[in-house]
Amino acid sequence: MKRSDKINRLKAKYGDEIISDFTVTVWLKDFKLKTLTQKYNILSDTSKKIFEFLNSTTYHEFLTKKRTQKKTQIIADKKDPYKRFEHSKGTNNVHKGTLGEIRLFEACKEKNIDIIPVFNRIDYKINGKKVELKTRFSSVRTDYSRKNSRRFYNFGRISDKEWKNLEFLICLIFPHNLFYIIPKSAVTSRRVSLPDPNNPPITYKLRPPKYEPYKEAWYLITEKK
Repeated sequence: MKRSDKINRLKAKYGDEIISDFTVTVWLKDFKLKTLTQKYNILSDTSKKIFEFLNSTTYHEFLTKKRTQKKTQIIADKKDPYKRFEHSKGTNNVHKGTLGEIRLFEACKEKNIDIIPVFNRIDYKINGKKVELKTRFSSVRTDYSRKNSRRFYNFGRISDKEWKNLEFLICLIFPHNLFYIIPKSAVTSRRVSLPDPNNPPITYKLRPPKYEPYKEAWYLITEKK
């Protein structure tokens, strides 16, 4: 019997909807074959045979493929800051970190620089260079005993894992959308502290801060190795 004849017999016995139920509905997130078994009042084995006939694969093989695709999508979403931003709504730290990543992606897109999320031992590869991103949203005072003490953005200590693999450290002062592109060789103590643009040190003009040459220094990361 031809395939078309078998399909027509299924439609005649169970209705036209059975074809879409067994070929389209099965891809829904919470789908279970048991639902169709109950809907059409048929045996579980019959459901599996109908499924295999219409999809040219067993239900077990289909489930394996579906799970694999789901895992692949989850991994892809984790590397996409825009997707993670949607998933992280309602949280705090993840939400903020993701905002920093989106800023970095937009900056690279604007400057036509290749950026690839890695998230294994480093955050990204930008123009082929291994990069770690640090984002800060607020500055702190250097001396809390003095009301008018200077404010800095402290980016904390770079971990052993990050330090071992990075080539560049990108520090983003989020409120000012200001990027510092710092080569690993310039980071001496594994800590970076950057002056608040609204509250620079008194000696700023006479002796620019250590990392001032790396402010918006995108040319360092776009240079060929």
